[in-house]
Order: sequence, then structure tokens, then C-alpha cells
Amino acid sequence: MRAAFRGLAAVFAAFAVALPLAAAELTQRERLEDFDAMWRAIDAGYAFFDAGRAPWRQVRATWRPRAARAKSRDEFAAALRGALETLRDDAVVLAADGLLAPRLPYDIDVWPRWDAGGARIEAVRVFSDADVAGVRPGQALTQAGDVAVQRAVRERLGRAPRDAAEAEWALRRILAERNHRAPRPPALPTLSAHRIGEERDLGYLRIRIGIPEPRFEERLDGALEQVAGTRAIIVDLRDNTGPGSREMTRAVLARFVRGETPWQLRGAAGAKRTPDLVQPAGVPYTGPVVVLVDRWTAGEGEALAAGLVAVAHAEIIGTRTAGLRSESRETRLPHSGFTLTFPAQRSFRPDGAPRRELVPDIAIDLAAPKGGPGDPILYQALKRLAKKPGTDPYFR
Repeated sequence: MRAAFRGLAAVFAAFAVALPLAAAELTQRERLEDFDAMWRAIDAGYAFFDAGRAPWRQVRATWRPRAARAKSRDEFAAALRGALETLRDDAVVLAADGLLAPRLPYDIDVWPRWDAGGARIEAVRVFSDADVAGVRPGQALTQAGDVAVQRAVRERLGRAPRDAAEAEWALRRILAERNHRAPRPPALPTLSAHRIGEERDLGYLRIRIGIPEPRFEERLDGALEQVAGTRAIIVDLRDNTGPGSREMTRAVLARFVRGETPWQLRGAAGAKRTPDLVQPAGVPYTGPVVVLVDRWTAGEGEALAAGLVAVAHAEIIGTRTAGLRSESRETRLPHSGFTLTFPAQRSFRPDGAPRRELVPDIAIDLAAPKGGPGDPILYQALKRLAKKPGTDPYFR
């Protein structure tokens, strides 16, 4: 128990890093032009103005003067980020060399949940510092450093949270800012494949979205060859290390289709939706597919999970995913060189359902998992696949 509390304290320990900025400071005119370029890009292209653009126009009136008064590049970046954070969207990111920025959701060790005015840990990243220190799902979060969590959330938002979603957004930011560190080197390869189960008749394919792999398709074919002929396959998409690439998503989906197949629709709000198609490649895997996800399944990991549901009728087992719910666009600001990434198109399944509504078929509560010790998500997948052909409609 003491180790768990020490680990929890470590999660919230503040860690500051100062980086020299080589770029020259901007003039006021340049700062305002960059602010306006950022604001116009969001105003014209952001996909989720569900409540209209009026609040975003108020943001311009509030934050543009702060950008004009900025005394340094860091202060200017803070003004831009302050404006962008009003969107409460983890997929909106401002980045540049020499600037520290949260890499949500890839770089936090615990995923918080706001419940009845308090906070608890919903999930802990496997093999993270918090996991090794004994932090476990279900534990209460009471302090952020020396500050009570409720107070820290209010200070981060500038007011009380409107709802649980906004409180959880603030908690994720607090965790990222107080635990800023260099990205962890990948502990596992991009791809691994094994035969598992008592009779070694199940395939297991682990894909680490976000790790560059120049020979990905060649290695993917080799991995699938190892599990060829199995009666079902588990595709593990947990613990992404970065946003990943669309080429990787298409390459995987191509190994689960026999002909040209739509795997998603996308389009700007109010615009016609465009189908994305995948062409077959390699030897198709035709057995049942189960996909494992968790809160660190993000970006292309989420797109791939939804795509496997579309093209391979996969079942999903795990927790909810990170919620990076759309197709992104990148804009470079002209003077600062800052790069703005934001959701520009909504993503839908081929049946028209929004991708953000995709939830696990078998949801796992990591604070109260069922089954024996070990990996509760994998345990439920093996339990699901233990049913024999002919006794369950899942095996078609």
C-alpha cells in the first residue's frame, strides 16, 4: 500500500525542463499575423463546432490581445495554446522545436476519471513508472502535487468544470504537465506474432502503432504467416506510442479483405462523406477477429480498430479508447514556424455511425476485473474464443 501511494505521488510530482530557444523573438505584427492564421484555420476547418462558432469568435477577442502583448516566444505560444485549449480537444496540438508540449494521450501513465466531484484512476499504463510503483485502477486521486485535485482542476480551467468530460480533460492536462519527460523508447517491436491457447490454435498479433517501421508490410506478411491456419486471431492495439500512419492502417486492413472494401467514411461537418477503400494484399486472414483496445489506443490505433470491425466483423474487447475521433489537418504558422494539428473531418463507419461512438463489445472495468490475475483484457478475449465452433454464432 505504501508503495502504491509513493507511486501515486510520483505521478503528480512536478518536473520542469528549460530549453534554449534559438529562434529570434517575433515582432508584434508577426505575432498577430500568426495568431490570425491559427484562428482562421480553426474557424474554417475545425470539425466539431457542434454548439456553433460564437464561442470561438469570443476566444479571438480574449486571446488575441494577449498574443500581441507577449514578451517572448514562450509567452506567445502560451497565448496560442490558451486559445486552443478552449476547444477542450486532445487532438488539437500546437508544436514546435524547443517548445515543451503535452503529447496526449501517449505520454501519461494514468488515465483519470471524474466521478461525483472527485477523481479516480480508470487505467494505468502497463510497465509505466506508475505501474511499477504499484499504482492501480480504482485508487482515488486526491492531490496534484500539494494541491487538492478539485482545486487543481478549477485553477486549470479558471472556473468549476461544466461536466465530467471537461474535468477529465483538465486532469489529463495536469498529469501531462506535471510529468513532462522525453518519450519512452519503445520496449517492444512494432510487430510480434505468436500462436497461443492450450492447443496453439489461436493467433496473436501485436501492433505497436506509432513506432516507425520502414519494412512494415514485409514484416506484417511474415507475422501473419506465423499464425496462418489458426481458428481465430487476436489483434492487440493497446498502448500506442504515437499517432501512427494511415499507410500502416491500410496495410493491415488489406490483409483482412478479399476484394475492394469500404472501411470508413469521412467528411467535414455538413459536407458529403467520402468513402475510404482498401484493396486486398497478401494472403487474407479469414477467421474470426478479436481486437484488444485500451485508453492508450489512440489516433490510427482507433482508426484501425474501427476498420477491422468494418472489414473483418471484428469484436472489440477492452476499455474505451482515447477518443481522438477524426481525420486531422496540419497548418504551419508563417512567422513562428509553429505547427497546428486539428481535427478537420469527421470519421464514420461504413454504415454511417460516427467512429467516436465505437465502444467495446465486451467492456472491461480494470478497477474490478473478472477472472484470474494477469491481463484482464487478454483473459476475456481468450475466454471469448474458448467457445467451440458450432456452439456459438460468433464462429461463422
